[in-house]
Formats: sequence, C-alpha cells, structure tokens
Amino acid sequence: MINTAKGITKGQIHVLFNDRLKTSGASVLPFSFTVTVAAGQTVNLELSVHTGKTAKVQWDDGRETTVSYSVGSYESHTNTYTAAGTYTINIVDADNLKAFRINIPAYSVNIVGALPVNLTFMSLTGTSIAWTYTGSPPVNLTTLYLQGNSIAWTYTGALPVNLTYLLLQGNAIAWNYTSQSYKSTLTHFYYLPSATGKWLSATVDQVIADLKTSGMAGIVNIAGKNEARTSASDQDLIDLRANGATVTVNEY
Repeated sequence: MINTAKGITKGQIHVLFNDRLKTSGASVLPFSFTVTVAAGQTVNLELSVHTGKTAKVQWDDGRETTVSYSVGSYESHTNTYTAAGTYTINIVDADNLKAFRINIPAYSVNIVGALPVNLTFMSLTGTSIAWTYTGSPPVNLTTLYLQGNSIAWTYTGALPVNLTYLLLQGNAIAWNYTSQSYKSTLTHFYYLPSATGKWLSATVDQVIADLKTSGMAGIVNIAGKNEARTSASDQDLIDLRANGATVTVNEY
C-alpha cells in the first residue's frame, strides 16, 4: 500500500495502469494499476478469462482472488478497503484475460502502457475516466465500449476487423478514420465525439460506404457533433438501410 490518504474524497477512485510487472526477476505480464480509495470504499472489476485459463487479482491489502473461466461475459471481483489510501492492484497472467470492464461513477482511469493482448471485450464507463492513449487496441477485440468525457484516445487507422460492438463517446476522443472493412456481424457502431474529435463530411460519407459494403444490419449512430453527410452517400445510405441497418446521421 502506498500511503497517500491525505486529500482523498469519498467516492472517487483513481486508477493508473502499467503494462508490465517483474517479480522474482521474471516478467509475468500482469496488468498493474493503482486505486486511490476512501475508507470503506469498494473497488469492482468485472473480468473473465479464456477457456482453460486463470488469472489472479492481487489487491495489495493481503487479499487475492482468482479469475476462472465462466460461461457469462464476465464475473465481478470486488474488494472493500478498510483504510483510505492508494493501493497497487496486480492482475497476474493478464494475457489470459478475455474481458475487462469498469463501470463505476467517478472512477478515474489513466492507461500508460499496452492493454492485455488477448482481450476480446473492453468496457470503460464513468464520469471521470482519463485514458490518454494513442496506440491500437488488441487485435482480437469484438467489443470496445468507451464512454466518458475525459477519455483522451487519439488514434489513426483501422479498428479490429472482428468488432461486433463499437461505442466511442466522449469529449476527448479523436479517431482519425481510414477506410476499412467490417464484417456483417457488426451489430452496433457509435461514434459520438465532441466538436474537437468530429468527423468531417467526407469521412461520414466514407464510413457509410464502408458499413454498406459490410452488409451489416445493426444500429449506426454517427450524428452528434460530426458534420452532415453529403449527397455523395445517398445511394450508400439507401443500401445500408436496405440491409436492415438503423442509421442516425446528420443530414445535409
């Protein structure tokens, strides 16, 4: 435990992720981060691992829990800290993680290094998530759900091709889109940034074209602060909706 109890406000949690931890001279590829809590506050991590794998959560107060394979999307792992302070949580064998979800109001997240490489499900939601990141997400992700006004993710390029659920919403998200292929199994596509991360009309037209080509029949919302589409996407939008997709977009 790192003794930094002074100045802690009840209900606020600060998380700092690191990409690697070395123990006994050997790298065990954990997911390491700190939580700053008030006395009696509970930290909740929703996790799952791949079939036949396990991972271990070390809570830094003498307690450990084991993440085992379960049929559902994730299982809840919680720890209530008796004393206020900053604790370092290690998830050992993090490359076995399949899902990682944090869904706590006022939970602050600041990712420094790479995410576990084998994640297929990642969800960060909260009123004070601070993720300053410029890298690409794990290649096998099928769900990427980021919602928070302090998420600062600036990215250029394509997202994982096997995505089925994408939601990017926040005041500091900026996805510099490049044309890419999607699969027809994509069910949700939301890009709702602030004005600083908005897509220009040409990008909106390109996204509509790419989604039409995929044959997706899900939900699309690229309205918000993004610019209006142009007449260049008229036929692609007709075709996308003919595929069965529900599309929300700013019209010209």
